[in-house]
Amino acid sequence: MSGHHHDERDPVAPLQHSKKIIRPKEMPDETGLSIRSVWEQVADGTLPAPIQIGPRAVGWLADEIEEWRQKKRRERDARLAKGLPAHNIPTSESPLKRPRGRPRKSPAIEVADAEAHA
Repeated sequence: MSGHHHDERDPVAPLQHSKKIIRPKEMPDETGLSIRSVWEQVADGTLPAPIQIGPRAVGWLADEIEEWRQKKRRERDARLAKGLPAHNIPTSESPLKRPRGRPRKSPAIEVADAEAHA
């Protein structure tokens, strides 16, 4: 049997898990976030910062990401216990909601552009 086999009853398994390093490409699968959201949350301090593992390589300690997941679970459970929704996603009435897609030129600008090129 390999030393890398994970068994719930194996007291060494948690130690092996804490040694795992999660590379940036793996973070979306580990967190459910896009890679852009991963870096945004690292920047604002809501996700643990990665460690430097080489001159041009970083990775996250798996046990820190597991702690982050547990914190998110506790936050959700606390919201549910208060009778609030499980998530804190802005609704359509929220002023934070932006229109999707590329901004469109107003018709007045298009007329002015057409006259300038005539």
